[in-house]
Amino acid sequence: MVLTTKGAAFARELLSAAGLEPQALFGHEAGSKPDVLVQLLREAQGPIWFLEDRRPTLEAVRQRPSLTAIRCYLVSWGYLAPGDGEGLPASISWLTPEAFADPLAAWP
Repeated sequence: MVLTTKGAAFARELLSAAGLEPQALFGHEAGSKPDVLVQLLREAQGPIWFLEDRRPTLEAVRQRPSLTAIRCYLVSWGYLAPGDGEGLPASISWLTPEAFADPLAAWP
């Protein structure tokens, strides 16, 4: 499943060019990421793990009491500002490419 701030049609083209066909794709037209996560959590059949490259987005997710069940990861690549990976709250885990390649059971 992909949740992006890009338009869904554009994101679908990008993913297709990389040989990826997600089961579900939510673009910016679906609403804010926290709003979409609320909807997904209501419909979830299991845990939701949210990977994001913008700390402010993860902090917005963490501010919603209804989203505490979602595991949040700040990836060490992407649109990071200097210092974004420092002093993360315990509810947001730092994820490196090496850890990303590991089985989910080994993730921080």
